[in-house]
Amino acid sequence: MTVQVARVTIRHVVLPMKFAFVTAKGRLAQRDTLCVTVTDNTGLTGYGEIVAFTTPFYTAETLDTAWSLCTECISPRLVGYRITNPEQVADDIVRLIGSDAYPMTTAGVENALLDLYYRKLGQPMVSTFFGEPLTPMIASGVVIGDMALDDMLAKVRREVEKGCKRIKLKINPSDAVERVSLVRRTFPEITLAADANRSFHVSEWPLIQALAPYKLACVEEPLDADVSVLGKLRQDMPSSTPICLDESVQSMDDLRRAHRAGALDVLNVKIGRLGGLVRAKEIIHYCRRQHIAYWIGSMVESGISKWLHVQLAALPDTYMAGDLSDSARYFEKDVICPDIAFSEGSMQVPTGIGSGAVVDEAVLNQYTQRQVTFTP
Repeated sequence: MTVQVARVTIRHVVLPMKFAFVTAKGRLAQRDTLCVTVTDNTGLTGYGEIVAFTTPFYTAETLDTAWSLCTECISPRLVGYRITNPEQVADDIVRLIGSDAYPMTTAGVENALLDLYYRKLGQPMVSTFFGEPLTPMIASGVVIGDMALDDMLAKVRREVEKGCKRIKLKINPSDAVERVSLVRRTFPEITLAADANRSFHVSEWPLIQALAPYKLACVEEPLDADVSVLGKLRQDMPSSTPICLDESVQSMDDLRRAHRAGALDVLNVKIGRLGGLVRAKEIIHYCRRQHIAYWIGSMVESGISKWLHVQLAALPDTYMAGDLSDSARYFEKDVICPDIAFSEGSMQVPTGIGSGAVVDEAVLNQYTQRQVTFTP
């Protein structure tokens, strides 16, 4: 089947957040994101989201960079583009950009094109693309930002009482052990993980080792150091806590290098960070072959992107529940309907065509700050 793009729209969307989400590297009080829509000549539309942040605290790619690439380079040349092979779309976008250094931009555009293609085909996007059945239900996984210990414990308690069985804590060197030990003592049965966002110096590795008694599922991105340094440190000063990588791995080459260095046991998979579904699929298959555990993260993103992560989390061999919780936890209104919502800690995996998301155009327009449309 061939699908031809007749119109491309790029929107800068600002989603007000219910609370400021704090990590060791920054504070997020509103979510600026880019929505990509591609439409064929029958009016059928596919949606994607570019999840780059406004500042380069997570990776070097920013929202302004993505906006410039989309409006000046990609979109004008995407009008008339023919989708014939879903596996080829990401490479075609990289060729339009002239570089593979912008995975979030590539992912957002690719996701919109694949959504359009699979909607036209009348098939669900993720399960068809992966050629694998998805489990019918997934469990929630809540991320608790950096906050006062009493507030943290109260938030964890509320989530556990709602049925969540997997909590991830944002940590930093100042009180990581105290933070983790408090939650573990209070909730000994939950799956508990920690995310340092590369906030520990190499000299503070003993603090990571000190987390071993608390039986964490993993410590994510512990060190502000190259993966070769992390691998050497793990060899010289072993820790029994599994190490997970996130922002250190933005490509297959990054993953191979980290694996050779012995720097990880687990990989956090995010579609945007890795450059789209094609790249994510390649990386998941590599993890399976090399016996690297993987699980599905999230980017404090809208439902357009998170809906895809919900489906990836339904692959049957993921390591633990993803960073996936109710849309209403972060936003008064999401741009999809219905919202992503868990009941007693679980939700049914969507089975609709394309991405499965139904975008609420009225809400999308309400939150759009600027937009550009390209036609022939």
